[in-house]
Amino acid sequence: AKLDDYQAKKKNGERLNQDQLVSKTVKKSLRREQLQREEMEQRRLKMVLELQFLLDRLGEEEVRQDLKRPEGDGTSVLTDADLTTLDQFYKLLGPDRNYDVR
Repeated sequence: AKLDDYQAKKKNGERLNQDQLVSKTVKKSLRREQLQREEMEQRRLKMVLELQFLLDRLGEEEVRQDLKRPEGDGTSVLTDADLTTLDQFYKLLGPDRNYDVR
């Protein structure tokens, strides 16, 4: 309501007093901070979803075999031990759900 009043005064050519200017500045600052928090949360969620997708793909047998296949120098990208470690990590991130509980 106050912001609408400020905007109406501004349209009519009236100048805002110091309190009104401070209030307007504070509101803009709070809104900017809220948008920054939302952007950070979106980036965090994107990273989590990308990690989940990657870990899901590492559970596919074809992908696992490709990663264990030796390269030209005779070494593989990942070993069985590496894949076991990633499997344990996956279980920590996404524990089994009990679908009987609602």
